[in-house]
Amino acid sequence: MKRFLYPASPKKVKALIFLVLIIGFSNAFGKEPLDVRKAFEKAEAFYQKNDYGSTAETYEQILSEGVVSASLYYNLGNAYFKSGNLGKAVLNYERALQFSPEDKELKHNLDFVRDLLQDKVESSESPHWLQKLLRIPQLLTLNMVTAASSICYILLLLLCACVVVRPPIRTTMFRTFFIPLISLFAFFLGIGILKVVELRSSPAIVTLEQLDVYYGPSVHETKAFVLHAGTKCSIRQTSGDWVLIWLSNDRGGWVQRNGLERI
Repeated sequence: MKRFLYPASPKKVKALIFLVLIIGFSNAFGKEPLDVRKAFEKAEAFYQKNDYGSTAETYEQILSEGVVSASLYYNLGNAYFKSGNLGKAVLNYERALQFSPEDKELKHNLDFVRDLLQDKVESSESPHWLQKLLRIPQLLTLNMVTAASSICYILLLLLCACVVVRPPIRTTMFRTFFIPLISLFAFFLGIGILKVVELRSSPAIVTLEQLDVYYGPSVHETKAFVLHAGTKCSIRQTSGDWVLIWLSNDRGGWVQRNGLERI
C-alpha cells in the first residue's frame, strides 16, 4: 500500500492562524516586532509555490518570535521534508509530538520519514509485551500524567476519610475502590517518573547528513561508528563542544555538539 505525507489539515491551519493572531496582537506594543501574521501568509505562499526552503526559513523566523505550537512544528517538519532535510523534518515532528501526542496525521508523517532514514536503530532485545508497555508513556504528556496521579491521590484521601468515618464499610470499600485506585496511582506515578527521566536524558535528533561517533570527546579518539540525519538519541553528558549520546540499542559514544539538536 502506497504511503504519502499528510499536508497541514484545515484544522491545523486554522489553529495556527489563531495562534499567530494572538501573538501578533501581544507583540503590537513591542519595538519593531516581526509581523507574524504576514510571515505566516508568506510561508504559506512559498509552500504553494513549492519553494520549501523559503517556507522553512519563514517558519523558523516565526519560531524565533516565541510562537510554539504543534501546528507550527508540523508545518515546519513538512517544509523540511519537502526540501530534502530529513533530520530537521524528524526534529520538528518530534517537537510537534510533545504538544499533540495523539495526532494521527503527525504520527503518520513521522513514521513515513523514519522509514526513509539511513540508520535503522533497533531497540535492544526485549519481550513484545514489554515493547508495547513502553510505548504507553509516549501517548501521554507530563501534564496529563501529573493531573491523573493527583486525582487518584485525592480520591485515595477521600476514601481513607470515609473509612475512618464509617468503619463498618471498611472491607467493602477496600475491595471495591482502594486496590484499583492505588494501582492507578502507582501506574501514573511510574509513567511520570519515566517522563521525568526522559526529559533529563535530553532526547535529540542528528541533523547533519553524517555524524562520526567516537569513544572519547576528541577527533583523535577511535571512531566507533557513524550516524546519519534523523536518528534519535539521548544526551547523557556534555564536555565542552562534545556530548555523550546513547541509542535505544544500547550503543553510544561522543559526538560534536553541532551535529544534533535537542527536541
